[in-house]
Amino acid sequence: MKVYALTLGCKVNQYESDALLTLFAKHGYEITEDIQEADVVIVNSCTVTSVSAGKSRQAVRRAKKNNPNAVVVLTGCYSEIDYEKAGQILEADIVTGANHKEKILELVEQALRNKERILVQNSQKNLTIDDLPTPVSGTRTRAFLKIQDGCNNYCSYCIIPFARGPVRSRDFDDCIKRIKELDESGYKETVLTGIHLASFGKGTDKDLIDLLEAVGKQVPRMKIRLGSMDPSYLNEEKIIRLSYIPNLCAHYHLSLQSGCDATLKRMNRKYTVAEYANVAGLLQKHIPDVSLTTDIIVGFPGETEEEFKETVQFIQDVGLYRLHVFPYSPREGTKAAKMPNQIPKAVKDERSEVLIALNRDLMARHHEKFLGRTLKVLFETEFQDEEAGVSGAYYEGLTDNYIKTVSSNPNIAAGEFLNVRLLRSQGEYVIAE
Repeated sequence: MKVYALTLGCKVNQYESDALLTLFAKHGYEITEDIQEADVVIVNSCTVTSVSAGKSRQAVRRAKKNNPNAVVVLTGCYSEIDYEKAGQILEADIVTGANHKEKILELVEQALRNKERILVQNSQKNLTIDDLPTPVSGTRTRAFLKIQDGCNNYCSYCIIPFARGPVRSRDFDDCIKRIKELDESGYKETVLTGIHLASFGKGTDKDLIDLLEAVGKQVPRMKIRLGSMDPSYLNEEKIIRLSYIPNLCAHYHLSLQSGCDATLKRMNRKYTVAEYANVAGLLQKHIPDVSLTTDIIVGFPGETEEEFKETVQFIQDVGLYRLHVFPYSPREGTKAAKMPNQIPKAVKDERSEVLIALNRDLMARHHEKFLGRTLKVLFETEFQDEEAGVSGAYYEGLTDNYIKTVSSNPNIAAGEFLNVRLLRSQGEYVIAE
């Protein structure tokens, strides 16, 4: 029996898909990258926007069309939030929600045994973090580990707290045990992920930095990279502690969403632009060569031209490296979807283009600071981007501080750390030797 997973959405979903595949493999299934030869197809859905919800529905229908004989499983945030609509997608043989994914193997075997369609609406009462196995793939370069789930913040545009439930964390010692397993399996870097990563350990006497310090001591050769961070978690004392953890990557994805206080307030974000700038400045002060990346939502309801200009100016001033730009998309069930002064699509598109152009400038400016220097890169895959202005046999990888590099060398292999000299900036990459 062969199993295939299709993942939509965030890095937490990617972790869960990889963990599910590992669970199936431990029970005798073969993992395949060809959907047409799979006996089981898992669609791990996203619902962060109406667009992503639509893509999730399309993915299920396309999966059954490509492989009519497979058992198609619809799981994830879309089927959690829109359970009734998900249940009406007849191409899905099994429909279950975002939580309790460790039960999917049991549901699949029940469906195979009894030739029946199974719909399971999960309860969000007494939720715990999943008990899926640590994901192990064939590449042994970068692994994802979910250490936290759920969110208590209820930003006005976000449906995820309703899909994922309240904050909970993986056991502290279990996190360290799993990172040791990844190290012993040959992985070089682990990305710690969560829905609200800064809430790790909430309700216990240990928090995220305690975990990072413990990993630094107990698994010193494993590089650790953090997923998205809430800036309101950080202060100077914590940042100084972070600066002393030798295997922690010098890259922080600090969620911003807007550079205007009035917009942040409507979003129900828990910080001001001044507080964000202070955290960014402290990271730049205490962590040499740090790279700061962020997310920006453009065209949030009520965003005036002046508010957008404030965002542009703030981004230019705060010293960011890269932006992930998202035009606001209303999501039914959130407060923002009912707010007045929804922004026309043409305006959102225009503002997105402004920030995408600014992003190109930010990347070039940041790359310029490192040209001529030698940095260590974890190489991952052969380089495939034909529009990047390079040709020949190149490999790509990431520096400790998240600079994408491509380099040509017959001795490069995936999963290997090599020192490279950065030569020139080429869009989102730096060409290196």
